[in-house]
Amino acid sequence: MSALEVLRWSLLAEAVVLFVALALVLGHVAWHVAADGRRSRRLDGAREAFAEALADGAAAPAVAGALRGLPVRDTVAVLAAYAPVLGGSGRGVLSRAAADAGVTARAERDTRSRRWTRRLRGAQVLSTVGGGADAMPRLLDDPRAEVRAQAAGWAAREPGEAVSRRLVAHLDDPELVSRFSVQDALLRSGRTALPALRDALDHAEGPSAARLLEVCAPSGDSMFGPAALRLLHDPHPPTRALAADLAGRTAGADAMDEIAGLLDDPDPGVRASAASALGRAQHWPAGPRLRVLLRDAEWDVRRAAALALEGFGPAGGLLLRRALEDENPDARDMARLVLGRPAGV
Repeated sequence: MSALEVLRWSLLAEAVVLFVALALVLGHVAWHVAADGRRSRRLDGAREAFAEALADGAAAPAVAGALRGLPVRDTVAVLAAYAPVLGGSGRGVLSRAAADAGVTARAERDTRSRRWTRRLRGAQVLSTVGGGADAMPRLLDDPRAEVRAQAAGWAAREPGEAVSRRLVAHLDDPELVSRFSVQDALLRSGRTALPALRDALDHAEGPSAARLLEVCAPSGDSMFGPAALRLLHDPHPPTRALAADLAGRTAGADAMDEIAGLLDDPDPGVRASAASALGRAQHWPAGPRLRVLLRDAEWDVRRAAALALEGFGPAGGLLLRRALEDENPDARDMARLVLGRPAGV
């Protein structure tokens, strides 16, 4: 056989191989398109049946029956579509339907997996459909920050004193993603978390106390008043600043003199926080000291003092107008800036 014939047969063989490969690829694509279409129709039918069962007030087993025959991933997809819009009894029916359909049990098994991605998937499913009271709290101590963060998100939906105390213990988590998730979960837990936060704040100090104060302050509950007063003298400046804000909200009129003492604090953030707290509490006797603070070297401190004076009404307005003739140009400028603002700004 000549060299030319060998070349021809080689090219023909390569063409056949390419043709077969192309046919296989096109067949695979066509199969996936058909499978996706069948899955889409099956999901649409399941969603419709599921919605009808919910609308009719069916019991959980009947609702779960609408999901019968679906693969687990499709069952989760249907449940996830309705979970965000259901509350109260509807949420309870969805959780029981997930249990009846076997979704909850499988997710709980996944949370015990040695693979962190599978633990995360199980935590995500339980956060969506509910359940997992025995499995999820353990994941707050998971080695992976992603899993701990997801467990904290679950805890916000399943508030309880025991879970709240575990969340509080994780406010010092070294990973930002999980620490912020814990803070968010405690804020969303509402009054359920307050006793655990109070007990922790009563013994906290330094940066740990600052993280607790960030969560405690929005509630403005008087139970935090004593701890806030104690932390006004913490060595950590951010803690003193946050304590001044919380004390102004919770500690009552008898705490105002202690807060006013922070107007001379060496840290500008603390001085500004103290000025804002006095203005929010309408503690007008601090007016003269705030008037002096209009000369502070830091713009944020001068602004906080001016806004506090403005909040005192006519008496504070008088002190601001007098500052227009102050020998200090910074005081004059800040008074002019606040007095010249349009109403409501």
